[in-house]
Amino acid sequence: MDYYLATEIPNKPYIYFQTTSLTEGALVLPKANLPKPQFGVFPIKIVNGQLENRTPTEMAAFEAEYNLENPLRLYDVKAESLSTQTFAYKGSSYPMFLSARLYYSVMQQTPGDYAVRATTGMTNIAEASRLEFLTAYYTKLKELTQP
Repeated sequence: MDYYLATEIPNKPYIYFQTTSLTEGALVLPKANLPKPQFGVFPIKIVNGQLENRTPTEMAAFEAEYNLENPLRLYDVKAESLSTQTFAYKGSSYPMFLSARLYYSVMQQTPGDYAVRATTGMTNIAEASRLEFLTAYYTKLKELTQP
């Protein structure tokens, strides 16, 4: 049977379990008894060299913090996935990776004709079509980043 030694660490999950040759001790647990993290932390803590269960109040605080942070993590994942997305405009697909999004931002701020890279090659967006192009881009951006 594998045994693990609990060591306190300063950041979440606050305990690190490392395999050990020890089979007994206040901080030693068999693999079958290792706790599963809840809300980003282990439901046990080290107090005066002993493992103790966290109080319901402590766990409620970690749950509240987790529930606040989790939607933000999901939003970050959505934002990171933009780099693999495209949007359609007049039969062509246009990339949404970071440098393209920055370029579209410049297009929004500065009137004029623009050469824009579609997924199939360069296309020209005339000033008369610029707002229509940007509307297609922002519609897709809004769709992909809805909370």
